[in-house]
Amino acid sequence: MDNTSNEKSDEMPEFFLEKGKNTEKKKPDKKSFVLKKKKTEVELKKSETSLIDPSFNRNKLFSKGINRMADEKLEDASHIFEMVLRINPNDVDALLKLGYCRFHLEDYTESMRAYDKVLDIDVTNADAWNLKSLVYYERKVYGKALDCADKAIDSDPTFGMAWYNRACYLSMENQIPESLDALVRSIEIDVKNAKRAVKDKDFMNVRLEEGFKRIVEVVVIESLRQGYHTIGSIVWTTFLDKEDVIKCLTRLMQKGLVVKHEKRQVWSTIDTYDLIPEMANKIGTIKRGMLGIPSKSLSKPIKNLKNPSFSILGSLKALSYTKTYDAVHAWNLPSAFIMKKIKSKKKILSVHGIYSDQVNMLHSKVTSSLVNFGENRVLDWANILTTDSKSVQLAYKEKLGKTFEYLPAPLDPDKFKDIPEVKKRDNQIAYVGRDSYEKGIDILRSIESKVKGKVVYCTNLDWSDAMIKLKESSLLVVPSRMESIPQVIKEAFYLKVPVIATNVGGNPELVQDNQTGILVPPNEPQTLTLRINEILENKEYSKKLAESAYNFINQNFSWDVLLSRYIRLYTG
Repeated sequence: MDNTSNEKSDEMPEFFLEKGKNTEKKKPDKKSFVLKKKKTEVELKKSETSLIDPSFNRNKLFSKGINRMADEKLEDASHIFEMVLRINPNDVDALLKLGYCRFHLEDYTESMRAYDKVLDIDVTNADAWNLKSLVYYERKVYGKALDCADKAIDSDPTFGMAWYNRACYLSMENQIPESLDALVRSIEIDVKNAKRAVKDKDFMNVRLEEGFKRIVEVVVIESLRQGYHTIGSIVWTTFLDKEDVIKCLTRLMQKGLVVKHEKRQVWSTIDTYDLIPEMANKIGTIKRGMLGIPSKSLSKPIKNLKNPSFSILGSLKALSYTKTYDAVHAWNLPSAFIMKKIKSKKKILSVHGIYSDQVNMLHSKVTSSLVNFGENRVLDWANILTTDSKSVQLAYKEKLGKTFEYLPAPLDPDKFKDIPEVKKRDNQIAYVGRDSYEKGIDILRSIESKVKGKVVYCTNLDWSDAMIKLKESSLLVVPSRMESIPQVIKEAFYLKVPVIATNVGGNPELVQDNQTGILVPPNEPQTLTLRINEILENKEYSKKLAESAYNFINQNFSWDVLLSRYIRLYTG
């Protein structure tokens, strides 16, 4: 090591001192971490200088390091991130990038040191645990790699790559069923993991398992959905062997999911494959022109409801069941595709709104009419149709002539035992639901400055966190343009939080105006503002509504009241 590098080392924190060995520069080729070169855009205003922006130098260096990583100059990138850490030794992002660079330069000791430093700062950092697991993987210490992946998942249960890596480590440990379960979970989070898995050598132990064959089927179905219909194009897009593709297509045809055609060319014919129409309509497909360029995308008639991989994976899993069940119960239209494939004496489908009406509000009338036709067919798959809303029951009868059994969804008080006691926040207004047009969230946002309270939006919280926010609030507002029976209204009733809801769908079945809550007309922000302020100012009236709603929910929607109806549904 020359004098120049020694001088630089003296300026570095002890944590990053070199150990006197030169590391050979190599191209990054590690599993799960293929770098895609991206242009990093850092927009700095002309007025920004290090004198008025203390993070100016840090951001400039960090951006430079990212660019070096994109150019695969990882040794240079390492030195730049070390300079960032001179400014702030606890910069988590810089530590992660430094560890990444050292990992791909096969300097596993320094890589592990960087990740451990991150975990000293934040023991719940899922990225650090996942990256640390890869270091153990390269050292072939699969048990410790698995422990780290589990901790990454504990920190972030929706971390798809951590689930994928967990599946790899379990496969290396020859724990085949557990590996498949983890792999399926990773694909449910991100369907791209299916394509990654079929060409991953770490899954050699599980390739003969029926579960892995279903994953291969998902990859082939996705290729068909993307508009690739010949064996050659499927091989090209999936990296599967030709023999595996042929076997997979044969299985899918036997299961009734794919159909085969003969396409005539000038001097010969060629076999092409398509998804069956009902699956193609369900998950959407892409048409491609002669040069393979997408010419038209058939949009899904679903928005923010279910990922296509849910229905595909579920349907494929259902096909593997050989047992005949007494009953199978699907709780929404996407689940009906799974229900149809499972052998059972009784098929029950529950819906929570007029599906085609929701699509009509969110999409075009043409799309809505197509969904209306498909909806009618899907409903025919069930022996028994149920809904938790009398308004939905009536609407389906009038619209499609379908007879639905009214079956209220119970509220389970045991779910609330783990919700801690909280201090009420004066005049806090809660919104709990999707950030979607039909939910009317834009109406509430438009009046936020006019109400005499603070609005908290629970759109991406898990259930327990949303319930804590709701419990500490003075009011729940449900400003929907369209509804069935919102479960959150029942939850607010149980938590003794007053409710204001629009007079649409099944809301009036729960919110009896001036008794269990307040009803307002939809799309009337002025009226909504007036009633919100009224209930925030009148504490006695608010308390009276909350007590009445609490009694109503316990008398009408508890398991004690509804259990016998569910028993009759399944056994009658």
